[in-house]
Amino acid sequence: MESDGFGVDVANEKEFTIMKIETLLALALPLILAAGCIHSHQADVAYAPSGQVYVPAPTSDSRAVRVYTEPSPGLAEINDPDMPLANDIRGMVAGDPDLKRACRGVDIEVVQGRLTLRGSVTTEHQRKLIENRLARLPGVVSVDNRLLVTPY
Repeated sequence: MESDGFGVDVANEKEFTIMKIETLLALALPLILAAGCIHSHQADVAYAPSGQVYVPAPTSDSRAVRVYTEPSPGLAEINDPDMPLANDIRGMVAGDPDLKRACRGVDIEVVQGRLTLRGSVTTEHQRKLIENRLARLPGVVSVDNRLLVTPY
């Protein structure tokens, strides 16, 4: 047995030091990884002088108006004949909890009053509920229901 001259076992001291380092790494490494992961998932932010609204350039030549749960800033300036219908659809979905739950995975596109439904729902009942409710809205010419039923 090797001693340091003061009666302390050198081998035990080395093992103790290694254990302290392992413990420190076991505690610090997950925190470092989590901090990096959180930082990498932050949304990009565009800043503009106060009072101005930044409207991104279109990414497509499609005339389709997409219906999102929350209207984007600057949409009021868009002069498209399908916007009032898109706003009516958004209001209908937001005001009906059953319809809102059914539309969770659904993309609604409006082109000249023609609706195209894409995405997935969990039941055939939800698929029909969405189609029937939207078809009754004034201004809807037709509904192309491309929704897939994918149960949990």
